[in-house]
Amino acid sequence: MRISIRNRDSLVRGHTHSVERRLCLDAIEAGMNAVEPRALIRSRLGVENGVLRVDGKRYDLRGFRNIIAVGAGKASGAMAEAVEDILPVSVGAVCVPRGTEDDFRTKSIRLIGAGHPKPDSGSVSGGRQVLELVEEASPNDLVLCLFSGGGSALMELPAEGVSLDDMQRVSMSLMKKGADIRELNAVRKHLSRIKGGRLAQACRAKMVSLLISDVVRSPLDAIASGPTVPDRSTFMGAKKVLQKRKLWDADFRDPVCGHIERGVRKRIEETPKKLSNSEAVLLADNNTAVNATVEFLKAKGFKPAVMRNVEGEARVVGRKLAMLLARHSCFVAGGETTVTVKGTGKGGRNQELALASSLYLKKGALASAGTDGIDGSSSAAGALVDANTMMHCSEDACAAREIVEAYLNANDSNSFFEKFGGVISTGWTGTNVCDLMVGVAHAEK
Repeated sequence: MRISIRNRDSLVRGHTHSVERRLCLDAIEAGMNAVEPRALIRSRLGVENGVLRVDGKRYDLRGFRNIIAVGAGKASGAMAEAVEDILPVSVGAVCVPRGTEDDFRTKSIRLIGAGHPKPDSGSVSGGRQVLELVEEASPNDLVLCLFSGGGSALMELPAEGVSLDDMQRVSMSLMKKGADIRELNAVRKHLSRIKGGRLAQACRAKMVSLLISDVVRSPLDAIASGPTVPDRSTFMGAKKVLQKRKLWDADFRDPVCGHIERGVRKRIEETPKKLSNSEAVLLADNNTAVNATVEFLKAKGFKPAVMRNVEGEARVVGRKLAMLLARHSCFVAGGETTVTVKGTGKGGRNQELALASSLYLKKGALASAGTDGIDGSSSAAGALVDANTMMHCSEDACAAREIVEAYLNANDSNSFFEKFGGVISTGWTGTNVCDLMVGVAHAEK
């Protein structure tokens, strides 16, 4: 299934920088399609004479009684569909974003609609069904795990004494305070019965995990909060995150803080640091998308500057990328920024990055989009700006700057782009490997 930008024509037609705008959009599409899950599964998995091949690793399927598939994530529905075309899956349960269950064709694998970015009752139901299948698997079974970005919220099973409301509250509070994915996952792992390697710990069968990463640098224990890999984080680390983000209750009246403090004092078992029954294969990450985007632009005659593993406040990164474009004909960047929410507006990190860049963009066009197709609290994938964007809201440069800054201060980037144009719309893409940013300074028409 090809991923495409639905409103391409309106984003390009009639603009002074139409060629540069089109190239930015084409390049982002190329990057997104390089991480389309069905294509990834079909290119990396194969069965020959009863032997499963996964990236050079071989598993003799004749030695297993059943193949059980479990998983969670924005890409996991498409992964499940493709896996069933290759392997005789006996039974399975995969948690997908609520409302996308009918987007995928599976036979033996149940698709469970769940909440994202806030875990909900579907997340808990899905987490319970996944755990039950894993616990019931015998040593003669193979458990194939399909995890991708978004799995942390889509599959959840709170630890004893911690409620779903507690999990929702602390997750959303950490996001609003600008916590990065590592900080967020360190806390979530230690509030869960299945994250941080605990799912594999509950399994007697052989486990093979296929992973699509939405985490910068792709540490395996961070993808979907690492249900099937050894965990490097600790209860003490989770406590330090909550203290850093000023969410720690020193009196332990908060169930979250009380649970984590009991772990710190070794009254609760730490997440597993070694697992003998579980292997993991990384199918794709942000670098996969960045590489495809770079190759697309090279084929067009460009020599793009490349920035990988981009992190930091979205508006700060937006300024840096605009300045980078002032020195190069084009650039490709990948990673995941954060937004410290202080206003009450509607937006996301990609739109905020793009809007901030418009304050400094002197030539060409710049686009930033989430590979999952959803940016923050909006339905946009991201936004596209050019050197004239700021002047769309006022012919007076000083007044235009004040207007843009007001939208930024309200964290209301989506409202700006809805009013003045620039929203990138793809809908759910069915994949998730962080964000792509592309800038093109000048192109021949």
